[in-house]
Order: sequence, then C-alpha cells, then structure tokens
Amino acid sequence: MRCVAHVLNLIVKEGFKVIDGATDRIRDSVKYIRSSQARKQRFEEIIVQLGISCEKRPSLDVPTRWNSTYLMLKSAIEYRAVFDVMESQDPNYMDKPSNTDWNHCFHVLWEVKGKIETLESNTDISIAVMASKMKLKF
Repeated sequence: MRCVAHVLNLIVKEGFKVIDGATDRIRDSVKYIRSSQARKQRFEEIIVQLGISCEKRPSLDVPTRWNSTYLMLKSAIEYRAVFDVMESQDPNYMDKPSNTDWNHCFHVLWEVKGKIETLESNTDISIAVMASKMKLKF
C-alpha cells in the first residue's frame, strides 16, 4: 500500500504545479506571519477587526506532503482579507497573493470538491463510499 500512497502523492503534487506560483506566494505569506510574535499578534488583531470567525489559523505546509499543501491553501483562503490588510499596513510584507492567485486556488479546490461529489453517485458502492468519506474530510 505504501507504493500506492506514494504514487497518489506524486500525482497530486504534479497537479499542484498548475498553481505553483500562487502556492508559493501563499506559503511565503504564511511563513511571514508565523516568523515573528509581533506579526502573529498583528494578524490576530486584524482578524478581530474584520470579524472573521474561522478557528483554524493558516497552517504551513510540508511541500513533500500534498495533503498539508491542500490544508494550507484551504485555511489561508479564509484569511484573504487579513492578508490584504497586512499588505496595506506592513511595508515589509512583499509576497501577498494576487487576486488571480486566490482565484486559482479557490477554483482548484472547487474542482476537487466537484469530482468527489461526482464519485459519490458511482455505481460501484466501494467508490461511492470512499467518495463520501473523502467529502467529509474535504
């Protein structure tokens, strides 16, 4: 089973290459915020100011593990407005993802969701069950 997991990891990583630049800028943004206590605190203040109620903060991925990249993108999208405010207030913050970057990430995640939902109605019950479990994780 390890070989199957490794092949799946390689396939998904190849797919992420389509949005590599966007992923890099989001990763750099998360690193920037997490790199100092003052930045983390300012990020938290902006979250409160904007009234964002998401509990999970942007996580930093491990580039060799596709699922961690997915989780990073998913969590960062929730804080898009916070990154925008950070850019306007912090002259050292240079790697803010562009609107195009955010849209690419959103569309990729949306496509994945759509594919999983399609598989939920597969006539092969094992695939349909697997897709349902994947959707719960999604």
